[in-house]
Amino acid sequence: MKASIKAAGKRGDMSTAKTLAKEIVRSRKAVNRLHTSKAQMNSVVMQMQNQLAQRKVTGHMQKSAEVRAVGGDSSTPAGQRRQQHARGPSPPVRPSHTPRRRRRPRR
Repeated sequence: MKASIKAAGKRGDMSTAKTLAKEIVRSRKAVNRLHTSKAQMNSVVMQMQNQLAQRKVTGHMQKSAEVRAVGGDSSTPAGQRRQQHARGPSPPVRPSHTPRRRRRPRR
């Protein structure tokens, strides 16, 4: 486009050169407006993603609160007893530091 303006100027056709120069200015402004619109759209998308994430966290926290209310909080002794009772008796655990008995070899 710049070459067209220079060619029109060399020919002495100033009205064509002015028109082409104005078109360049208009197209640059249009490009700037498009960049601004794109940035605003990206901002809106990020805000919506943030809201969705916050809603998910809120939902999970509500479910957690409901579970604590029903099952009891494990930070209190009563809540720990309820949880142990719900799980059932725990199997006996052999301490890791006790050696196993070896059999004597047969003769």
